Amino acid sequence: MVVNIANESEQNVSRVRQYKTLTFMLYMPLQAMRSLTRGSMRSLIRSVFMLLLANISTAYATTPNATTPNVTTPNVTTPNVTTPNVTTPDVATPDVAMENETWVVLGDSISAGYGIPDGEGWVTLLQGRLDASGHTIQLVNESISGDTTAGGLARLPEILGRLEPNVVIIELGGNDGLRGLSTKAMEDNLSKMIALSLSKDIQVLLLGMKTPPNYGRKYGELFESVFDSVSKQHKVRLLPFLLEGVGGFKEHMQDDRIHPNRGAQKMLLDNVWTFLEPEFLNKDI
Repeated sequence: MVVNIANESEQNVSRVRQYKTLTFMLYMPLQAMRSLTRGSMRSLIRSVFMLLLANISTAYATTPNATTPNVTTPNVTTPNVTTPNVTTPDVATPDVAMENETWVVLGDSISAGYGIPDGEGWVTLLQGRLDASGHTIQLVNESISGDTTAGGLARLPEILGRLEPNVVIIELGGNDGLRGLSTKAMEDNLSKMIALSLSKDIQVLLLGMKTPPNYGRKYGELFESVFDSVSKQHKVRLLPFLLEGVGGFKEHMQDDRIHPNRGAQKMLLDNVWTFLEPEFLNKDI
């Protein structure tokens, strides 16, 4: 009994000692922290923070790099594909006038469609036939009723500059003849119009005319010879008489007996078309 009490006393003493030691260990750091100034506290916190950072850096340094592997991308180059030279084959097409051309008709009332409903004159009909035949040629009708060769010569430079045509069809001279004007002046005017056009690499087609029989045979021959003369001088193609099969036939003329009527326009078209094809439309110009 006495022994047990003694053992318990010793155990209690040991526990008291442990308690005091633990209390001392807790008390001393607290006392030390209380004794620190604000500056010392900041230094201590900074040191602890730096120590933590150092430990973290060390931890990451020892961790395997979880970065994207250094994969060497193969040089994927576009293969040198040699594009074959795709050239337009030399198709044996007829020597058709070059595509997308502009042709100007420079004329008087015969080409302006005097007394004819709009859209039914021979020039408009020619445009329709060209389109239907696959020719991409644009006709521009610069004809004026009552015009003469002198008037055409005066208008031509502006027309050529504005439209830059590939072909000029000249249908002038009829009013010169009806007015009994000088055939020499008429020839000079036609020659100058042709020369001006050719100087700009513009092809010229000449549509001839005849005077009515009542103007006399001599004047009529002089008049007709003008067209033949200038066409040969400048080597341009000539349709000798635009009104072939029409002029002088009452059923094809208007009441004035000078201008072709509505029904005769297709005949004028046929005359011009025969003149153009195949000698002209089916040849390089």
